[in-house]
Amino acid sequence: MDYTQIAARLGPARSFRLLQSLYSGIDKACDRNGLHKIHTIGDCYAIASSHPDSPNKDYHAQVVRLAQAAKEIQQFVAATLAGELRMRVGIHVAELLWAKMGLKERQYYDVFGEGVRSVSGLQNACRPGGILLSPEAMRLAN
Repeated sequence: MDYTQIAARLGPARSFRLLQSLYSGIDKACDRNGLHKIHTIGDCYAIASSHPDSPNKDYHAQVVRLAQAAKEIQQFVAATLAGELRMRVGIHVAELLWAKMGLKERQYYDVFGEGVRSVSGLQNACRPGGILLSPEAMRLAN
């Protein structure tokens, strides 16, 4: 079942609580794996494994950590929702432009570049409950 169907059945308040619980679990998985939340938009959660302020440039390890976090997140979702919501995860390796957006009190990071479109395509092509790596990510993960 996809998020839109679940949200329609649950209604706004319960959908919000579901996303709050889900995103809290994803936040914890990111923290454990040294990943960075970029932003959330509805039921989309964007994660990066490196950013300009990060001293760690070991991209091989970052791809592996991202895949491990994706597995943790999938397990959390299955346990939380009894397998009802099956996430689709796309992982790609690319150079991105990081930028701080907005005024200081409402500032957030965002990313731009070809890699954003590539990972979005991977996520859309992925089977529900799956994790799909680009050839670039697969090369680094091996």
